[in-house]
Amino acid sequence: MNKGKKNISSTKNNSPKVIPDSPEKRSFFGGPFLTIIFSALTALIVGAVGCFLVAVYLINPQTGADVKVADYNWGNANLVIRNPKEVVVNQDQKAEESITAVSASMVKFYPRLQSADKDSVAKNLDASKFYLLKEPFSSGVIMSADGWILALWPGNQKSIDPKKIISDYDALDSEGKVYHVDQAIFADRTANEKNYQEAMPVLVHLASAGSLSVLNLAKPADLKIGQALFSYDGGHSVDFGFLADREKDSLLRSSEDSSESLVLDLNAGVSAKPSFIFNLAGDLLAWQTSSGKVFPVYPLNARLRSLFKMNQISEPYFGVNYYNLADLRIPGFNQDAGALIYSGAKNEAVVKGSPAEKAGLKKGDLILAVNGETISGEDDLSAIIQNYLPGQSLLISYSRSGVNAEASVKLGALK
Repeated sequence: MNKGKKNISSTKNNSPKVIPDSPEKRSFFGGPFLTIIFSALTALIVGAVGCFLVAVYLINPQTGADVKVADYNWGNANLVIRNPKEVVVNQDQKAEESITAVSASMVKFYPRLQSADKDSVAKNLDASKFYLLKEPFSSGVIMSADGWILALWPGNQKSIDPKKIISDYDALDSEGKVYHVDQAIFADRTANEKNYQEAMPVLVHLASAGSLSVLNLAKPADLKIGQALFSYDGGHSVDFGFLADREKDSLLRSSEDSSESLVLDLNAGVSAKPSFIFNLAGDLLAWQTSSGKVFPVYPLNARLRSLFKMNQISEPYFGVNYYNLADLRIPGFNQDAGALIYSGAKNEAVVKGSPAEKAGLKKGDLILAVNGETISGEDDLSAIIQNYLPGQSLLISYSRSGVNAEASVKLGALK
């Protein structure tokens, strides 16, 4: 027994001592090692924060530039807006900038006043001696630097006399300069068909105008569902909202009629006065009647271009009726874009004697593009045609019975 005990004791004395909680092990793993790890993590965190601050305050100094959080590749799901009031302020500032820019490119029309001498004005300042700036009879947007204005004139085509506009009204620009009117013509050829009751689009020219600030006109593809916009009547009525929908008058369309109406979702609803519709970039999108009917401006493009270039109004003539396949689905017909030339109860597919017939286009042909511009839901055939003038030649890309082909069409003038 003693021998066994001696052997055991001897084994203990010859074995290395391994004590898990020995001071030697704690001095390495519990001291310097953890300190190094903690220091490294701290350095990484400080470095990341430093990079962010450099990006925000040095690369993007406080000059009004926006810092895009998405650029730092952070997860959007956990994004928290720390200062929502600042977001609202920025939105209000953008709205203010848009209205200011638009106002600089608008004029207001008032019944013409007789000039009065200073003494009579000082003694008797009544309503016959001044223009009430916030209460114009009509308003308009500047279409050309030399004085062409697109105005919304109260009334309809039967009640409005262009000669009376010339003789009885003056225009004031944003700086208060007074202009006489020397020309006035109806802007929309299909005015009677649309039966405007509250306002007619009228093109008015200001005598002796020059270097006016011109507004941009939105293109069909610029009309995006859900985009932010605002209405403005040129006086004191401004309303913000969104474009809710685009509506065509008929599925079967004419290449000469780009009639379309827009559905708006405005905060205050329908304005009591006719108003213009702008996007937040200040581009003119449409106009709204006092009953809420909204018409885009792009169908007037050809008329405006011909007026400015040839000093007369002329519209292009192509001569087909069609379905835009972006608006419907035909079972067994695997195509979701293009203009399918087709006929209706009262409309022939290809008008006899038209430029389209002379070019050899037929019923059932699917027009895919015009001068390389693809036909889609946003860029309809009729809208694309309105970008050209009579006499211009177009390259039409189309498909017939599954075979692609091209045809050259020289546009005529609509009579």
